[in-house]
Amino acid sequence: MRRISAQKLKETQKRYQEMLSSMHRAEKSMSPVLSTFQDNVLFLKHNLNAEAIGSLRSEFSILKVEIDGLIKNMTDAIQTSNQFIEDFQQ
Repeated sequence: MRRISAQKLKETQKRYQEMLSSMHRAEKSMSPVLSTFQDNVLFLKHNLNAEAIGSLRSEFSILKVEIDGLIKNMTDAIQTSNQFIEDFQQ
């Protein structure tokens, strides 16, 4: 029983580390996207005119791809943590 318990503990710790790593990767991917978004917001605040809005269309396309990637990373991290919690409760 002790061996089985120790093995379960080891497996749980490993899955926890995997979940934590997944969440840290998602967290790290947020900074560049948020920084670009904040730059664009600041730009719009200072230069809200037709030319500025036109030039941001291409920038928005790039940002949208990054946001979609960020959402996927966050979804993956959430799924990993949910799976960890579900496995832990069993």
